Amino acid sequence: MANNKKFYVFSYGSNLLFRRIYERVSTVKIMNKCLLKGYKLAFNKLSKDGSTKANIVATGKASDGVWGMAHSIDYEQKSMLDFYEGLGYGYDLHEITSHLDINAKPVFAYIATDPKYLFDGKPFTWYHKLVHLGAQENDFPAYYINFIKSIKSEQDSDAERVAKIAHLLS
Repeated sequence: MANNKKFYVFSYGSNLLFRRIYERVSTVKIMNKCLLKGYKLAFNKLSKDGSTKANIVATGKASDGVWGMAHSIDYEQKSMLDFYEGLGYGYDLHEITSHLDINAKPVFAYIATDPKYLFDGKPFTWYHKLVHLGAQENDFPAYYINFIKSIKSEQDSDAERVAKIAHLLS
C-alpha cells in the first residue's frame, strides 16, 4: 500500500513554472495561488553557476508580499526536491504557514539565510525567464509580473547549460 503522506511547499522562483517542478518531482499537485505576506522577492542567492537565484527575504512589513504557488508532493519525493533546491547548500527549509493568505497544512519554503550564500548579482536570462513565465502561467497580478520582468539578468556563457533548459522556455 502506498504512503499518502504529503509535503507542502511554497514555490516562488523557477518552480512557479509547472513543467519545471513537474520535471523535478512527478507527484507535484497545485494547491493554491497565494500571497506570502511580510516578505519580498530578491534574486540574491549565490548559485554554484556564478549567477543568483530567487530568494525570499523577511521584511516584517504588512505591505510587502511575494506571490507564489502552494504545491503538494508525495513525501517520498521530498528528498529529490531538497536536492534540486540545494537544501543544506545555500537554502534552508522554513515553515511559513502563518504568513500565507491560505488556510493550509504546514507549508514550507526554501530560503537562503546564510550570509555566505547571499550575493548582490544577476540571475541568468534563462532562469529569469523561467520565473517570469511561471508568474504569467499562474496569472499573478500585473504589477508583480512587471516587477519580475524589470529584474536585470545576464547571459549564461555555458551554451550546454542553456541548451539543456531550452525546452522549458518555449
